[in-house]
Amino acid sequence: MKNRSMKSRLWEFFQGLGKTFMLPVALLAFMGLILGIGSSFSSPSTIEAFPFLGHPALQVLFSYMGTIGGFAFTYLPVLFAMAIPMGLVRYEKGVAAFSGFIGYVIMNLSINFYLSETGKLVAADQLRQAGQGMVMGIQTIEMGVLGGIIVGIIVYLLHNRFYEIKLPDAFAFFGGARFVPIVTALTMSIVGILIPMIWPIFAIGITGIGTIIQKAGMFGPFLFGAGERFLLPFGLHHILVAMIRFTEAGGTEIVNGQTISGALNIFYAQLQSGTGISPSATAFLSQGKMPTFMFGLPAVALAIYHTARPENRKKIKGLLISGVIATFVTGITEPIEFLFLFVAPALFVIHAFLTGLGFMVMSMLGVTIGNTDGGILDFMIFGVMQGLDTKWYLVLVVGAIWFAIYYIVFRYAITKFNIKTPGREEANSEEEAGSTANEGSSYAEQVLQALGGKENIQSLDNCVTRLRLVVADMDKVNEKVLKEQCRVLGIVKLDEHNVQVIIGPQVGILKSQIEKII
Repeated sequence: MKNRSMKSRLWEFFQGLGKTFMLPVALLAFMGLILGIGSSFSSPSTIEAFPFLGHPALQVLFSYMGTIGGFAFTYLPVLFAMAIPMGLVRYEKGVAAFSGFIGYVIMNLSINFYLSETGKLVAADQLRQAGQGMVMGIQTIEMGVLGGIIVGIIVYLLHNRFYEIKLPDAFAFFGGARFVPIVTALTMSIVGILIPMIWPIFAIGITGIGTIIQKAGMFGPFLFGAGERFLLPFGLHHILVAMIRFTEAGGTEIVNGQTISGALNIFYAQLQSGTGISPSATAFLSQGKMPTFMFGLPAVALAIYHTARPENRKKIKGLLISGVIATFVTGITEPIEFLFLFVAPALFVIHAFLTGLGFMVMSMLGVTIGNTDGGILDFMIFGVMQGLDTKWYLVLVVGAIWFAIYYIVFRYAITKFNIKTPGREEANSEEEAGSTANEGSSYAEQVLQALGGKENIQSLDNCVTRLRLVVADMDKVNEKVLKEQCRVLGIVKLDEHNVQVIIGPQVGILKSQIEKII
């Protein structure tokens, strides 16, 4: 492990960091659905259309749903502070999460102490102008989710350094994992004193990124949508997404007298308050994904099915249907994207361009559908159920055009250039591979052996659809066995030690099985 290059370690860190974002974001997306349902059923237009929904008991229920649904948005920074160290560390994960909470609170208490001692605390009616806010009852600098990310990364570094520390016998009780929250409290108390001095530098940098995106006008959403797709094969797209959703880079607006930064934060705040939804915020949210996720990628699956050999279509039907369901319902796109990413990278470039174009077109048309996934649930809850003001019907029009473009382009390219998408193999290799994969050892054991055995695994983790590994010797990773016998969707070798194996939505189960073997 020690002879790995700095580049390899950075790859591992940033992949892991992006993966940890998914835990609070997944909660945020689900709570957002609850918030969206409560908001849609309590809106005047819905009550006018369905008068029975105006019953006081039902309105209390919907108001309750809106309150509960806003939980993740309100406490998002502390969720990041806990999720990042818990996701990055390999041992004593509970201690890491606990330390993240301790560090976040201590940091804000220290900031409050500094502001108080220097006479910089302002009155409640001047918080916004001074860049201050209330965090868990503490008046502090308004750092948003970035404050939680800073805490999470520092706690991760402290945890790795001290979770096995041995203290003298007289202090042995405080050694080991117990020392992590202690050193976290001490360290973050100092960091909290330093942040008011250096925060303006961070603020200028983030605001600068936001200014560039905002000045790009209609091309801002395009750059975001295409950029997210281009970063996806490397597993780094979560970082770009988090920056736009939760920091000033995604815009800043005043909602009910409060300064809210980040496209998703703005959307949820406006949804919760009942004010109008800002098109500039939703331009970076679900609406931009819908033409591609709900229509384009299903068209790709249909093109792959139609261009497959007739005798192979039955074999690949299940694979394609599961991929379509994943992208159409949940917005998980990798099961379809990785069917053509490695055999036809040029098609993935076209796909990324069309995704970015979808973001731009939705923004130009004034559609206002927010949330995170871009699937049918977001379309129904945050589009249709919010009324005609969201212009949800335009998604269907643009989606039909996207379906036709994707189908024509992919079918032409696959047949013209004889691209070996699933089902176009001349030999009956899939059936042979399937029988081989299930004989003798379990599937998890076969995947592990193809990765070079347990001795070759230095780190094992997963995100939504892929295994993320650090291996001792990349030469021991057998790509041919992984693809032909284990039938993985794809393999991404980032450097001499970091590799990703694309499995699909069931990757979490496979990872747990491999961990038991190791």
